[in-house]
Amino acid sequence: MPKPRQTDPEVYSLYLQGNYFLNIRGEENLRKALAVFQEAVAIDPNYAPAWVGLSKTYSYHVRYGLLSEDEGSSLALETAENAVAIDETLASAWASLAYVKRFNNWDWDGARTAIEKAQQLEPNNADVLGTAASLANTFGQNAKSIALFERIIAVDPLQMSSLRALGSRYIKAGRFDDAIETLGRIVALNPEYPNIYRDLGWTYLFKGEPDRALIELERNPPSYTNIFLEANIQVSLGNKAEADATLNEILESPADEDALRIAYLYIFRGENDAAFEWLDKAFELENQGLVFILGYMAPVKLGSDPRFPVFIEKLGLLEYWKAMPPELGGPSR
Repeated sequence: MPKPRQTDPEVYSLYLQGNYFLNIRGEENLRKALAVFQEAVAIDPNYAPAWVGLSKTYSYHVRYGLLSEDEGSSLALETAENAVAIDETLASAWASLAYVKRFNNWDWDGARTAIEKAQQLEPNNADVLGTAASLANTFGQNAKSIALFERIIAVDPLQMSSLRALGSRYIKAGRFDDAIETLGRIVALNPEYPNIYRDLGWTYLFKGEPDRALIELERNPPSYTNIFLEANIQVSLGNKAEADATLNEILESPADEDALRIAYLYIFRGENDAAFEWLDKAFELENQGLVFILGYMAPVKLGSDPRFPVFIEKLGLLEYWKAMPPELGGPSR
């Protein structure tokens, strides 16, 4: 059982507020989470759970483009290490460290060591389960990732970030109706959850229903990244001229973080040469999204291409790709 950690009631209240804002996501809520966690550690710098929340918030600031990868990753690592230094028995601190080492640093061995420590301390802790599930996703272990996320939802059915992650794991498994039901639960809890309708659009697209995917995309608030789903929907609808025009619009002024998104566009179109060109660019730019590459469509679409294991080896994930089942994009046995 986790031991209670004492702090001032005001600090604990701030900690709960930070977790609330972190759970519902969105740029404004992430800014609020950062402010309250910073206030909490300023009042009580020895309250390790608040340092954990601060570390998670910095990581999500990077993912939402609110901080640069270099600055945000450095702050996320520093605050996670602070939490561990303050309380080595706090499982969520080790889980936070594992998350940073996996997502921000691509330190697979360090992430695995940290999450194993967290699991030894509190095997049923939601933060621990979530990080373990995400790490399993990075390693292409989809069935394990699903099982872990399902355990989280069984304990905390309102944890929307885990519901979203579980939905994406169902998509990978081809369980599209389960994904739609799971993502629909988020809509019921928070109809304004960031990009939830776009997630539903991707689900219907992979299910083979591009018309319904377009309906969901149109429900999503305006967002620059909507255009990537739109381009793939046009491909699936057979609207080549529109798909090419959308792709050319994207290529006119791609940002650094677009390299991986563009690679996925080419993967979806079946244009492998261009896909690998953009994957190499994403690698050179250390695009954080590459931690998900074994968890989505790239192995299925590119796994038989001899360039794919070479690329995966550069990421340090070759042994994990080799262990994946062929139906999920692993090598033929």
